[in-house]
Amino acid sequence: MHVCPGGRTASAAGEAHSMAGFSRWSCIDVHNQQCQSKSPDARNPRNTYLRTRRHAWPAAGPSTRQRRSGGYLAGEGGYTLTEMLLASLMAILVLGTAVTLFVTTQKDATSAIAKADSIQTAQAGLHQMDQVLRQAYAVEFPTSTDDAGCLETAGAQPCNQVDVLARLAGSDYAVGVNCSVASASITGDQACWQYECSASATTAAGTTCNASGPNLISSKLVIDDVTNGTTSSPVFSFCYASTSTVNTSRCATGASRPTSATVTIDTPAAGTLSRTSGGDPSTVVLTDNVYMPNLDFNA
Repeated sequence: MHVCPGGRTASAAGEAHSMAGFSRWSCIDVHNQQCQSKSPDARNPRNTYLRTRRHAWPAAGPSTRQRRSGGYLAGEGGYTLTEMLLASLMAILVLGTAVTLFVTTQKDATSAIAKADSIQTAQAGLHQMDQVLRQAYAVEFPTSTDDAGCLETAGAQPCNQVDVLARLAGSDYAVGVNCSVASASITGDQACWQYECSASATTAAGTTCNASGPNLISSKLVIDDVTNGTTSSPVFSFCYASTSTVNTSRCATGASRPTSATVTIDTPAAGTLSRTSGGDPSTVVLTDNVYMPNLDFNA
């Protein structure tokens, strides 16, 4: 502790300065710890007072209020209610989009699988009916004279059923195909059934094979659902070959039996899958032109 003129110590002079606002003594003890006298300034009543290290203010730092307003106190970390609500909303939006995409993709995949199955089934049934017509050696129905419900016009004869005699696996059969039977799975649509009845090379003309025939051996469903098979949209169209050399059409009236046919199947693309389950509302049309070589002789 250093003594200032007048008998006061440096600390006492500092305390007097802080209490009265000014004093004739000013203590400077920063570098050389010397005390000196200084007259008060009339123009500026405040005297310069440099505090000693003993009276220095503590290092500046943020107050408790500043720490509360500008940050968090220790132990107060976490999320606010607003942040939690925003995070929840974003999570719901992301999850909702993902779920919607998954459901849409699943429906599209289910529809594609149903469409592929429907086309495959229709192709198999169409091929089976083609085989029967190709192996036919006689047409029992329809004919140029027996055409009930299947009227011939200009050599073309549309119909939804056919009865033929055919040799299958070395044996003679009367085979009937009927595509006007009501579908058991889809109301309002039709189904194609094939019937096999016993026959021989001497079986009388006009003999038909159907579900109620006396010689029925077997029956099987060929195609479960077709949207045609009606009078306005028949499955079969038989062609009576033209015998005229000047007729430009391949079909013409005058032949005794058809020598070719067109088979058309119109089936729902979605099969039995409903539209509400993602089923394709369109239909698939399959068409084959069939030549019947065993009938193309002196027609």
